[in-house]
This record gives sequence, C-alpha cells and structure tokens, in this order.
Amino acid sequence: MTTNFDRLIENALREEGVEPTVVSSVDTLKGAEPLTHSACYVFKVHGDYKDTRILNTEEELDGYPEEFNGLLDRIFDEYGLIICGWSGEWDHALRSAVTRAPNRRYPLFWASRGDLKGKAKDLSDLRGGITAPIADADSFFVDLSERVRTLEQSRRRNPVGIDMLVSRAKRYLAKPEYRIQFSDLLNGEVSKIIEVLESDEIAPGKPWSEEEFNRRVSAYESASEGLVKICGLTGVWGDTNFLKYATDAIKTLWEVSQPQTGGTVVYLNLRGYVAVLAYQAMALALIDSGRWKEFRELLNASIWDEHNAEATILQNMIPLTWKGSEQSTWRHLPGFERRRAPLADHLCAYFEQHSKAFLGAKRALSQTYLLSELLPAIATLDHYALDNLEEMLREESGRGHFWAPVAGRMGWDHWPMKRLYEKFENGNLAEEIATGGFGRGDAKIVLACLKHIQRSVGNLHWR
Repeated sequence: MTTNFDRLIENALREEGVEPTVVSSVDTLKGAEPLTHSACYVFKVHGDYKDTRILNTEEELDGYPEEFNGLLDRIFDEYGLIICGWSGEWDHALRSAVTRAPNRRYPLFWASRGDLKGKAKDLSDLRGGITAPIADADSFFVDLSERVRTLEQSRRRNPVGIDMLVSRAKRYLAKPEYRIQFSDLLNGEVSKIIEVLESDEIAPGKPWSEEEFNRRVSAYESASEGLVKICGLTGVWGDTNFLKYATDAIKTLWEVSQPQTGGTVVYLNLRGYVAVLAYQAMALALIDSGRWKEFRELLNASIWDEHNAEATILQNMIPLTWKGSEQSTWRHLPGFERRRAPLADHLCAYFEQHSKAFLGAKRALSQTYLLSELLPAIATLDHYALDNLEEMLREESGRGHFWAPVAGRMGWDHWPMKRLYEKFENGNLAEEIATGGFGRGDAKIVLACLKHIQRSVGNLHWR
C-alpha cells in the first residue's frame, strides 16, 4: 500500500517477473482480482499520476471513498503492517483508517531513521507498534528479504515428508532389487542439500556474527535431516551395496563443500557440516548394530582433500578431526557457552532426537556416542606396532603417549568412560572390535591403544 502517485513499484515488480494487481481508483477496485487471491496486490490510496482524480491537497486527503475505506478496514484488520517512509502527518484519512481498526491480531512495525515523532509516534503507540531503526529503506528491505528466505530454508522440513522418506528408505533396504530406487532416493536428497550449499543465503562471504553462525547451523541441519536418517537406516540394515551408495553420497557432499575460496573462514569450514552429520548417523548405526568391520571400512573410505591425495574420513571428517570443529566457534550455540566439548555435546543431543528413526526409542545414546569417539581414536593409533605402543607406555615419566583425537565427550564424561574402559579390559569388547579390523585384528594392540587414549585424556587442558 502506497501514497505515491508514480508507477515505480509496479514497474519494478514487473521487471522481477511479478505481475501485480494494481488498485488506484474505485473503478479499478471494482474490477480487480480479490485481495485474498492475488499473489501481489498494490493499493495506491491516493491514485495514479495518469489519472486526474489523484488526491494531493490537505482537503482532498481528509477523506476516502467508501469503497476505499472498506478495503482499508479489511487490510488493517486482517494483516500485519510494516510501515516505511511515511510520516503520518498529512494523510488524515489514512491515519483515521489505521486508528479505527478494531483488532490487533497482527503486529505493526514502523521502520524509521531516528526516533518516531509527532503523529507517527502517537499512531504507533496506539497500535502497540514496534519501532525498527534503519539506515535506509533499500538496505532494510534487502536484509529483511534475505532473513525471510533463510528462515524458510532453516525451518525443519515437513515431518510428514521426512516420515515418508524414511518409509521409502526402509522399503528399498528390505530387498536388494531396490538398489536403483535407493540410489535415486539418495541422489535426490544430495541434490537438495547442494542447492542449499550453493544458495546466495549460505554464501561464505558474509561477515561473522553469532546470529549468522546459528542460522547456518540450523539451515544445514534442516536441509540434511532426510539424508541423515537414510544413512542411519543404511548403517543398521544396509548390505554392502547399500552401504557403498550411502558412503558415496557422504563423499559427494564432502567434495562439493570443499573447493571454496574467499569468504569468512568459519563459514567456509562449516560447509562440511552436512557431510559430518550424515557420517555420524551411519557411524552410530553401525556401532549400535555391532558392525565393527563395516565401521572400520567407513573410517578408511578415501575422500577429497586438496592437500592430501590419500585423505580418509578418519583423518578429515569425524567430528574430532573435522576442520570446522573449533571449540570456541561452537560455544556460540545458545546454552553451550561454557561447554568443554560443545560440538560433541550438540551432536549427541541432536542424535538423541533424530536417531530414533533408525535406532528406535533407546533410553540413552551416550554409550554409543562415546564409542563413536573412542573407536576412531583407536583407529588413529593402531598402525603402530605393538612393541612401539608398549615402549612409549614404559617411558620414564609415566605420561608418554602417541597422539589421538580425544577432545570430545570422552574427554570429560568420566564415569561412562570408566565403564566403557572396563568393557574393553575385563570383557570381550577388545576381541570383538579386533575381529572387525581394529588393532589390525589383534586385541592386544587395541588394549595398548586404549592406554594411550587414557593418557591423552589425562593430559587434556580444557580452554
């Protein structure tokens, strides 16, 4: 709705491919498409400069035709308002229409350069309006448009659509002959995520802010929810072929997220988060199902890295080695400001909710999550010969150890980790995972690696 006589608004809309319904007189109102059925409605309350009946003088602005008053009453009753560029001083009839609106169903925002004054302030106060300080109209509306688009992208996908996606994945995983359909399902989800990664709203060139970081985390989690649950289901039920398709999807997303130059470093690194989420879902599913061999193969899967032709998921994509895992960055999540391992804690909470689609309604995910950190740490060390591992453990200070990634939940969640260590040392867990390829098939190497990990944890200096 505008008090301007010119045609700049409707011309600009047409240049963007939007054909508006334009109402500038009682005549055009009578033949116009109804407000509720119009995709874009421009109401020129003072007329059009090509029409001699324009309203301009103070006397002319004192009242509107009854037809206009009826439409204004409906608009102010049924819609929220964003006011920009209007002083509220001279347009008496328009001010009266706002004042007489009976309901306050939707809010009023008044964009203003500086404080509202005079009749504008009185009118805003009457309607319980909120003043939005702006530098100028152009930057205000561009920024508003981008934020709305981002909210649309970051909002969780329709749960019904996700549930249907999960049901299709289960049906395809049940029979080997559905491999093609399953591959197409994965590719469709990967394509949707790539669209988000390549959208202007997620471009890495924007300046750092805590709000922007949280917005992007939400956007990536929303975009990848379907793929995450498919990868989890594959980890539980998928045979070798299905696992390969899901792993290839993760590798594709990783590669697409990497070759970016120019931009805010945090946002560049964060692009890999979608692949990390999909990997973590499959890791938790494989571990919970006791598929040690398949999990070790997942860790050994080769991935793209511009600096290392032999890079693997273990080296670059697990949450504790991923270049986007900087603790100080993830402490900007709401409520995580004082966490020792904010990314790990966030991922554990995330999968407490989303893993139900592939692990069922388990009481707690903490032990499985801790294993998803501990097993990659063992895999990082088990290339050492048993003699080398034991020799380092005998070092005089009693603190000697080879490095392993341990700065996650396993670094602070002491009692659950103590019980987990006991399962290795007093139970048969070391032998189980050795049969899957950890420790190069030798349980003694697994246990020696475990000692190095315990020392690594003991030497952590949390910041």
